[in-house]
Amino acid sequence: MKVLYVLEDKNFFPRNMVGGQIAHITGVIEALQRLGHEVVIASFDQVPYWDNKDIRYFQFEVPDIPIPKVRGVITYWQLKKQIIRAVREEKSELIYIRWSGFISGNIRKAFPNIPIVLECNTAAEMYLEMGHLDLSIWRKWLIRYIDKINTESATLISADT
Repeated sequence: MKVLYVLEDKNFFPRNMVGGQIAHITGVIEALQRLGHEVVIASFDQVPYWDNKDIRYFQFEVPDIPIPKVRGVITYWQLKKQIIRAVREEKSELIYIRWSGFISGNIRKAFPNIPIVLECNTAAEMYLEMGHLDLSIWRKWLIRYIDKINTESATLISADT
């Protein structure tokens, strides 16, 4: 099976930083490979400190927009288009997405028959309930709405404890 592993965060791998997310990503991908699946990573950057010769990358490229409020909208729109293109070009049979913004809902609409695994390390709503995010009522509603769209779009949710 051909798996598209999506890392949509532009700053997922901070410079000169090694963290648990790298070990987790490589562990999941190598487990998929051991099961005989071909994995293509769709991301802005290559996974650092990892030399896996059987991995190909679909590199996201989004223009840097200097206007903060416009930047997010354009980045989201460009990213959505590029993920859809990656699924088509790679002929993906499974889409594996680390917890995302609205992306999973759009991918579900574009590919209603392709299974989507949504990896949830920590849902934003959990942070809200624990009081770790001090946000406006509007932002709290938006986070809950995004979580709802993500969970409804997924075929399977993988939770990391």
